Amino acid sequence: MKASVPVLLFLAAILAPSQADAIINGYSELKVDFTSPTNASEKATWADPAKLVISGSGLGWDGNAQHSHDAWIQTKPIALGLWWRAPSAVWVRVALYPRIEGALYARYSPDLKHWSSWQALQGSSAQSLDEKKNPGTFYDSMIAIPGRERGDFDGLRSEYSRLDVPWASNEEAAVHWILT
Repeated sequence: MKASVPVLLFLAAILAPSQADAIINGYSELKVDFTSPTNASEKATWADPAKLVISGSGLGWDGNAQHSHDAWIQTKPIALGLWWRAPSAVWVRVALYPRIEGALYARYSPDLKHWSSWQALQGSSAQSLDEKKNPGTFYDSMIAIPGRERGDFDGLRSEYSRLDVPWASNEEAAVHWILT
């Protein structure tokens, strides 16, 4: 009789329902060349385009090189994740050449309509051999949706996965189900 207890506990552990989130790794890269007017304008916008111009030296202005100029650069949105599962966190690494002073911010949106607040990225040091050879400014940070903010959605997504549907992990279909 004692031998059956460990077997029953083992089976209970296997059969007990559990929730586990899978990690989906991906990689996206956006290189904006501010020495090329066509490349830069297709991939980014920037403050004062009449004053800040692109030349063979990069983005700058015709003025005293000893003066500073407040400005911003914003890339076009970068798609991350898969069509059926939006990421809940991403790791962002940015390298800016040549070295500049300033802060860098990022935000995220699942649909290009609803946006998070801007989040400051942390300054970092050069990582790769290329980065170590070329003086630049580097940032890297994780941008994530806090678990407590995803709680209601995760519960509804779990409820959807128990329905008789063609694919229980289709997050896009789950969102349509939630909205209806």
